[in-house]
Amino acid sequence: MTSLSDVDVVRVKVSLEKNHNDIRRFVIDPNITTFADLYKWIQRAFYIKRSLEISHRLSCENTTLNFAISSDKDLQDAVRAAADSPYLELRVLVTGETDEPNDSEDWIVLDGYNIPMIKDIRSFGNRLTLPIASAFRKRVENTFYQITSAFIDMSRKTPLGESDWLAHMDDEGHLKNVHELWVIVFNWGVEPSLRRCVWKHLLNVFPPDLTEIEREKYLAMKCKVYWQIQASWRREDQLSKTESLRDMVWKDVRRTDRTYPYFDVPDDHHHLTSLFNILVTYAVLNPDVSYAQGMSDLAAPLLVVMDDEAITFTCFTALMSRCRKHFLPDGKAMSLKFDHLTLLVQKFDPELYKYLMKVEADDMFFCYRWLVLDLKREFQFDDSLQIMEVIWSSLLPPPPKDTPQSPSSATFNTANKLQCSLNSSAVLRSEGYSSLPYSYQSLVSANNDQDFADEDEYAALNLDDFGGKLALVSLPDPYHLGDGNPFSLFLCLAILILHRERVFNEQDYNSLASSFDKKVRKHDAEKVLTQARQLFSQYLRHCELVDNNEFVSLQKPKENEKKKESWFDDNSCEIVSNASPEIQC
Repeated sequence: MTSLSDVDVVRVKVSLEKNHNDIRRFVIDPNITTFADLYKWIQRAFYIKRSLEISHRLSCENTTLNFAISSDKDLQDAVRAAADSPYLELRVLVTGETDEPNDSEDWIVLDGYNIPMIKDIRSFGNRLTLPIASAFRKRVENTFYQITSAFIDMSRKTPLGESDWLAHMDDEGHLKNVHELWVIVFNWGVEPSLRRCVWKHLLNVFPPDLTEIEREKYLAMKCKVYWQIQASWRREDQLSKTESLRDMVWKDVRRTDRTYPYFDVPDDHHHLTSLFNILVTYAVLNPDVSYAQGMSDLAAPLLVVMDDEAITFTCFTALMSRCRKHFLPDGKAMSLKFDHLTLLVQKFDPELYKYLMKVEADDMFFCYRWLVLDLKREFQFDDSLQIMEVIWSSLLPPPPKDTPQSPSSATFNTANKLQCSLNSSAVLRSEGYSSLPYSYQSLVSANNDQDFADEDEYAALNLDDFGGKLALVSLPDPYHLGDGNPFSLFLCLAILILHRERVFNEQDYNSLASSFDKKVRKHDAEKVLTQARQLFSQYLRHCELVDNNEFVSLQKPKENEKKKESWFDDNSCEIVSNASPEIQC
């Protein structure tokens, strides 16, 4: 008898007893799928609110037998019995009373935590007949289109300003319709005078739904705790424990953005002291990350904008909650980004990729600095501020605390098409997200392909024009591409495409890397952003393609390792003497 541990996925085909032509197909992992899970998924797949009786159809020679499934053991037996069959065939008989529908209830408020991940499900027919997707997809698309068209003015060329900001505040200071604001930021940035306020929200510093007064109190509490923690490691009896760490940090602080007016000051100036204190305090509170070269580049723009040490530390901590994996010694996050950038170059510019292979640069290691610092050093300082805020506006919000998420490195590949569905909040809910500041669909709608300056040049980026093995390249969905930060990869891709002739002129890896090193702080931010937005928009459009003949595993997200508590929780004042190995940028 087949052991369940030997079965990774099972194809399931479900039909209604009274309508055998109404079929749903998906895939489950029998090792983690319970009968209760299956029951709920089938209810949602057929939009049924009544009780169900589920049976397993098993063909034996010339006879078809039906076995009832009402428990986990029954389901396991059915999986074993269907091990040699193409499908686990299920029949569903609808029984019981129908619940009265609530016509006023909008689909968005449905509890989505038990909904199958729509981006992981594919149908066989020409029409989508999937759990949730078939009925909701058009409604969601129309909803997002209406939202987007209501606030996106394509003639607009100005960044997010004070009038936009105030228009999205209610009388108590709650921020409303945040997704609208973030689409404006993504396309046009933020007015410099407003960054001190907006960046805190872009970085998710505040818990959701706070009033203006509550945000002020929350930030004051954070600042108070910061000063207490900083004072703890600066005590005379603690300084010896952080000596090597402080030496490493000070070495980098002394050379970080010193040509920019804010840091073009004597070594004993409080601007440099503040940057130093922020980095040392973060390293003390996060011994698993400690300090690595490059962190000062991420903290410096925050300090310039906030001009307040404690507030900057709070913002830096929020930023590092996403970027901290860049600096871990295991290098897994960076390896994933290299792999994904390689896939993007293969997909968008096969000719360029082939040349990178020729000069042994297809591993993309020469882009290390770009990826680890979100391209902060590739532009003039003021331009890098816009690059950073555009990247932040394209990110998903953090999931609720203690909510399981799917692995960030997951990819959902098919032979020829991208597999992802962007148009339902159920996808986010199933991954632990409770809200979405804007939709990826909004970014697609907000970018007009007619804005391309050179159609002939961009024609080379046709995703359908591949030959040989490159036709088999497939990309992760936008929730996993770049470890959840897809747009930064498209900025890298845009630089490579804009400078593709420079690449073709280099004869080996070293000369190629040296060539781009000479472009530090010299890239044209507007050109790169325009190109990256168009590439990203094209990618998102192609993400809606569905391979109707491909099964993708439908399974629960696995539990992540326990998260580190926030920086002001227990043990936050511990002093550590170890520092992580320095990473060269």
